[in-house]
Amino acid sequence: MTICKWFFFLSKRLYKKWMFLLLIALIPLSAAALRITSAQKSGFVQIAVVNAKGDIGNRIWETLTDNTKIIRYLRYDTLEPAAADLRANRLDAIWEFPDDLESRIASFVKAPTEEHYLVRVIQKEDSLKSRLALEKLSAAMYPYTSRPFFLRCVREDSDFDLSALSDEEIYQYYDNYFNTGNLFRFSFPDDTGAVKENEQNYMTAPVRGLLSAIVLLAGLAAALLFMSDEQKGVFSFAKSSRRIWISFAFQLTAALNIGFFVFCSTYLLGVNTGFWRESAILLLLILNTALFATVLQQVICNLTVFAPVAVFITVADIFICPIFFDFTVQRIPQLLFPNTYYINSVHSDTYLRYSLIYSGVLIAIGLALGRIRRNA
Repeated sequence: MTICKWFFFLSKRLYKKWMFLLLIALIPLSAAALRITSAQKSGFVQIAVVNAKGDIGNRIWETLTDNTKIIRYLRYDTLEPAAADLRANRLDAIWEFPDDLESRIASFVKAPTEEHYLVRVIQKEDSLKSRLALEKLSAAMYPYTSRPFFLRCVREDSDFDLSALSDEEIYQYYDNYFNTGNLFRFSFPDDTGAVKENEQNYMTAPVRGLLSAIVLLAGLAAALLFMSDEQKGVFSFAKSSRRIWISFAFQLTAALNIGFFVFCSTYLLGVNTGFWRESAILLLLILNTALFATVLQQVICNLTVFAPVAVFITVADIFICPIFFDFTVQRIPQLLFPNTYYINSVHSDTYLRYSLIYSGVLIAIGLALGRIRRNA
């Protein structure tokens, strides 16, 4: 009952702070906005496809636009408006298909020269993302160029006598080698299942890391509130050695309250894993956040110094933890933050065990700091 009373009154104190209410409101609002945005057409690369008409042109367009996440294709009937958008930096490149695409494919197969090009590419610069987009174009056009190339090769090869076979009969041999299966299966470490569709969306992929950063921010903000109250003498009734537990209760209460809304937001966006695993890794994040903020607060006892340090840690947490990027140079420093274990524990039992070790290390440091306070 004593613990419940502490949790109730500390939560009540937090909810009297308008900044805390604003922070809570931003979580579901941001999650809902991100979900709406992710459902719309988007892309890092903007490509204009001009005059993709005819049977082959339409099928190539369908192939390009089917299940694309990184590239956004915009269809234009004529070149002039596409060129205007390219000059205005609203596009990265223009792919202009000729009106006689089918006849040009036949000419290209007979004489694969620059004169018999299939698609005219217009771009302001030869960038990496434009080159990667061209790989997508090549893959979309391959089925319509490889068949006639196959026919030409086997017809002209002196080792084969196919005079008794018609072109359609030869094409049957070619088509029989194709199937609709997938060559690749993407999964996470520890064989925790295949990558879900919503986890491949680059718009929703960082949301779990950003939400965990808000939990850390709430813990650090609660530490600031505790230090402010301590300066005002709110906890003068408690011994100095026991105030570390009050500080921990402050941070834990804030993280628990924010964590509830984070839990709901992961389900709202559909980036959640199984219920029990989601609950376990979030509770560990809340515990580790409270321990991290408590240890930091006990090390930096000056409120004036702690405030800018907390801001710096929040910014560093977003850039160092595997939220947007995960380079080798980040691997060691990101282990200092509780978010790292939460993000990676979603699909890795190894990091789930690491998070328990992280908790143990912080508890040991906290107990050592409490002993030092008692002896002081």
